[in-house]
Amino acid sequence: YIVEAVFLNTSACMCQLPPGVGSRPGYGRGTLTVSLEKVHWAMPVDIAIVYESVFPPLPEEPPPVWPPLPHSIRAPFNQTSSNITGLQMYKASAMAANLLPTLINSSRILPMLYSSWPIDISQYPVVRCEPSMGLIDGNVTVHLHTSERSGFPGRADFLIVCRFGSVATPGRWNATHRTIDCETPQMEATGTYHVQVSMDAGLTFSPITDRTATFYYHRHPEFSLIYPPLGSVVGGGSVTVSGRHFPNVSATVICRWNQTVVAIGRLDFETSSFQCGVPSKFRVLPFSASEAEAPGTALTLEVSFARAPAAFYSVRAPGGFSQHGLISAREAHYVLSPRQTLASLGGANVTIRGTNFVTGLPRGFALCRFGTVEVVAYVANSTTLWCLAPPLAEIDLGALAPADVHVQLSFDLGNSYSPILAAFSYVEDFVVDALSPDMAVSGGGTLILIIGSKFTDSPALGCKFGNETAPATFISSQVMQCTTPPLMVGVHPFKMTLDGVEYFDTGKSVTTLPPSTLLSLYPTRGYFSGGTEILVNGTNLVNSVLLQCQFGQAPLAAKDWFDSEHVQCTAPPCDVAMGGQSRGEECEGTVQVMLSFNGLDFFGNLTYEYVRRQRIVDVLPFPAGRWDEPMNVTLLGTGLSPPVYCRWLDLEVTPALEVGISTDPSTPADSYAICTAPALPEERRLVGGVETDGRLGYLEVSANSIDFTSDRTQWFFYSPPAVSNISPSRVWHSLPLQGSLLIHGTRFRVIAPSQITCKWW
Repeated sequence: YIVEAVFLNTSACMCQLPPGVGSRPGYGRGTLTVSLEKVHWAMPVDIAIVYESVFPPLPEEPPPVWPPLPHSIRAPFNQTSSNITGLQMYKASAMAANLLPTLINSSRILPMLYSSWPIDISQYPVVRCEPSMGLIDGNVTVHLHTSERSGFPGRADFLIVCRFGSVATPGRWNATHRTIDCETPQMEATGTYHVQVSMDAGLTFSPITDRTATFYYHRHPEFSLIYPPLGSVVGGGSVTVSGRHFPNVSATVICRWNQTVVAIGRLDFETSSFQCGVPSKFRVLPFSASEAEAPGTALTLEVSFARAPAAFYSVRAPGGFSQHGLISAREAHYVLSPRQTLASLGGANVTIRGTNFVTGLPRGFALCRFGTVEVVAYVANSTTLWCLAPPLAEIDLGALAPADVHVQLSFDLGNSYSPILAAFSYVEDFVVDALSPDMAVSGGGTLILIIGSKFTDSPALGCKFGNETAPATFISSQVMQCTTPPLMVGVHPFKMTLDGVEYFDTGKSVTTLPPSTLLSLYPTRGYFSGGTEILVNGTNLVNSVLLQCQFGQAPLAAKDWFDSEHVQCTAPPCDVAMGGQSRGEECEGTVQVMLSFNGLDFFGNLTYEYVRRQRIVDVLPFPAGRWDEPMNVTLLGTGLSPPVYCRWLDLEVTPALEVGISTDPSTPADSYAICTAPALPEERRLVGGVETDGRLGYLEVSANSIDFTSDRTQWFFYSPPAVSNISPSRVWHSLPLQGSLLIHGTRFRVIAPSQITCKWW
């Protein structure tokens, strides 16, 4: 057999066995020789052909598959099968005494089996991926570019693998563009993944550098709303598209109307929405001979979050987008106010302004026509008239909001209508799910959030609490807000209007409470650093979205509302509450505490005291005590001011018996407190069920019984000593003691030097 050899270096080359030679199990003997020109051959040597796996196979490993499926390609150090690429490996063992055994290097063998020259993949990093983003479902064809101007080298028979993060997928060499093309694999999570390529079946991959291209996986965008759903045929302005799962890679989006007109949009990551400019209708569709009779024209919208190339997604939101305001036959127009109403209600008192209205007609001669429905018009003068808009279902039983209808005028009982067309809009009925809060103070000023869906903005948007009205503010299609006017104490049905005329019942109500008051707060003092959680007690406290607490000059949002009598606040730092220069630990004093339901009007007159940080310097007579009985000790420290609370371990908190100023110049303490050290509960004296001689613990102090120091001053609970005998046991009462008394007992210990005393009684 003669096979082509692959040159490795001046002392080594590589050959692949021809088919059939190594197919049989076991081994065989033969000779091997090489030639440069197939004429003169080197001296042959005897060799033994032995089949041997380069990588020991796993016992239960499935047969290899090529092309590889996603997740089936592993890094070289994980390879376990010699024929993962579908090729068998053989090792030639030298039989001649002067021939060294062949060394097998799988990282060099596999590339050589498919190439006539070595390719160093580390020289070809992936620097650009087109497109650079796609769905987590995968199956997006991407083109990978390298930094070399000549592109990726290769051949059609290369075993190419693309890797996205840690997931591999088959690739192919594009000879025309010198790129690597592959389909993105499916991913379980969104995010950005580095892209690498391999030309040796996944043994070695291109390097990851700061220039390595990435591919961003995202979920399929979902579109919930296009607002406004209607626009003018002359174009201009923009629409806001809301939804979710928008890629957060770039703030620039590409909008395409009717697959023709392209506009650049802007993505707002915080609100999960983006804006698209609206083109003129006649840049998209040609003029029509029957344009004056045509209804509003729907425009299709597509959006791409990627560029070069763009990948468009169809925006399918309820209601879509259409353009209205039909071309008039004359240079004149009508002005309608309001211009819209709820579809199911109608009833809007529409005022129309124009020119040359006929006055003095009998009742019923002047008509407004909404679509095909005629209603009576009431002419005020030659420029103003008004009429009531009917419900949308009366105009077209199958029509769905939002919808525009044509409004025309007749002054001759409908025998002829003006050639001027105006547009009147019907929008979907509001759906009100909840009011937050659903209670308010009777004096007014409580901000109410209306939460629901299908909300539409309008200049005449309003709320009604019982019989009292208030303007409403449109925030989004799901949120509006109203501020309550002064109301009587009680329950008030809540209604809304789009046109300022017709109110509809939402099925919700607002309960108004008597004026609110603040009674007390706990604790009444805390450290200068702030952070203390304060419980404010009062009456008729409203759970408003703008509920705020104010400490001195520092307003901040309330932490929690428990009920109409309890609100929790977090005290700000003393420097912030005082509103002056930064004083740090020296900041102390009292501030006023107030509440507000709307962030503007505050009420209440409670006081809160800021104190310096308390610290324990020393414990007298010593930091230890018997664990079977309470003991009064004196704590020397700094910043101790009444009241002071003491706590040993996690035992019961007790107030100090006495707090005062320390005048001892020998200690850095400026104050003292006398506290009672408690007895240690019997169950706390046991370790492993056995009573010990003592237990080391700690004590802390607090200015408010909540915020304790964290110094953990040492305190030792010890079992009391016991005396068994004294030697000598008797002495003369009238003579001085000669020598010393020797006391025997148990559990004697030295707590502090020179503080062992004997007590006689």
